[in-house]
Amino acid sequence: MKNIKKKKFEKNNFNLLEVIVITLAFSSLSGIITGLFFYFKNNRNLILDRNLLDIVGTYNKISEDFYGNLDKEKLATNAINGMMSSLDETYTVHMDQSDTSSMSEKLDGKYHGVGISVQKKGTNIEVINVYDKTPASTAGLKVGDILKKVNGYEILESDQLEKVSNMIKEQDKVTLEVKREEELLTIDIDVKTIEYPSVTSKVYEKNNKKIGYIYISTFSKTASKQVKESLETLEQEQIVSLIIDVRGNTGGYLDTCDSILNMFMKKGNVLYSVEAKDGNKQIYDTTNSSRIYDIVVLVDRASASASEILATSLKESYGAILIGTTTFGKGLVQQTNFLSDKSMIKYTTAKWFTPKGNYVNEIGYKPDIEVKLTKEYALNPNDANDTQLQKAIDVLSK
Repeated sequence: MKNIKKKKFEKNNFNLLEVIVITLAFSSLSGIITGLFFYFKNNRNLILDRNLLDIVGTYNKISEDFYGNLDKEKLATNAINGMMSSLDETYTVHMDQSDTSSMSEKLDGKYHGVGISVQKKGTNIEVINVYDKTPASTAGLKVGDILKKVNGYEILESDQLEKVSNMIKEQDKVTLEVKREEELLTIDIDVKTIEYPSVTSKVYEKNNKKIGYIYISTFSKTASKQVKESLETLEQEQIVSLIIDVRGNTGGYLDTCDSILNMFMKKGNVLYSVEAKDGNKQIYDTTNSSRIYDIVVLVDRASASASEILATSLKESYGAILIGTTTFGKGLVQQTNFLSDKSMIKYTTAKWFTPKGNYVNEIGYKPDIEVKLTKEYALNPNDANDTQLQKAIDVLSK
């Protein structure tokens, strides 16, 4: 995922042109012109950008004079796409409604569903995870169950995961027919708003030492709360050190990353710094919460953005050890704004630097101890043949 700091439209400090251009996506042409009139009537010291006049004028002339079929929504969408693509920046894009909904759901940390993960295996749609304390776990759905029917609809071999997932999510109650080994079962499940489990934790023990483990899958709005709860549980079990796993974590909300770092750093420690249009600034820990035990952070090529901020900050300001492979290398920060058609623009607003001033963009950050996963792990992933995890346990147990 991308590193996104999401703010409401009215709270952003846009310059005049940005405000009016984005207004194009929300308003009718007459509304824009009326707004411009009153804006400039009350702000006589400002000069209307001629490029904006060209945009409004072109839209107006096409709307009035074009001979042929005219889709005004498509016209506006293509104008927005043109503006975003002209910036020629990888992470600055206009996302359609489907992509916007999918990303928002994941980053909000909540979704409407029953509490399962499914994947297509051959021609079957199989349950690969049933989350604790969800309608699915309460109803008795199990890992390995194969979905055969949803509310009486027989799932076809050609049906995609998205179609089947939507059939479940769009209901308040759902009846699933599943195949479990050789038995067909009918299970009624309530569909509810569920908190996405962004964090999992456990305890490993070696050489009579208890080592805590926390995996963070994404920096969603709910992830910092889940990390805090997991830490408190692990510390009640008397852990003496901790592994934080951000392998495969492509990022999320920057303020969530800040909140997690604040749990470990001493007050006043530099977390990272940012360089933006309004200048440069360092981000410090401002809380009284901190930890003192040893930490290993597991990283890989898919650890990006907020994951890299977390890892490098713990490395350079806390003294953590990084194990795994070089990270992705995304040293940029994005913001988002939702448009009236439920699509979204995402655009780069800043660069970020590690506490010691390192810039990781397109380079990545090398771990202290490089360990690659083996072919055995790829064929049968488990803790025993996870060479990166085992190395972390070995380091912390000595």
